[in-house]
Amino acid sequence: MQSNDRIRSAQFVACELQLEAPDRARYRLLLAQGTDKTTELSGRLLLSLQYKDGGKMQRLQQDAVHKVKHYQRLEGELALPASATGPMQLDVRFVETDGAKVLASCQKKI
Repeated sequence: MQSNDRIRSAQFVACELQLEAPDRARYRLLLAQGTDKTTELSGRLLLSLQYKDGGKMQRLQQDAVHKVKHYQRLEGELALPASATGPMQLDVRFVETDGAKVLASCQKKI
């Protein structure tokens, strides 16, 4: 982390998306707490994956509560319809528990 990143509550230091199979995408994230932060950080992880299905843009969404102290590795798979095609874009936001403030975000396209 750079010195100007110390004031941030958190940031994604890794944001990956891979197509594992035609109907399955895997994401891998590494969320790091700001270096001057010592208390556990709670928030909601909002994932959104955009893809095309039959020529129309579609979106899968997930919302989960997470707690971070220093680093948190987050990964999982998203089930896609067999007819899903690219390009695909993953948008991830880590927000305060009430959703009022975005603490970290990342995007990945494949």
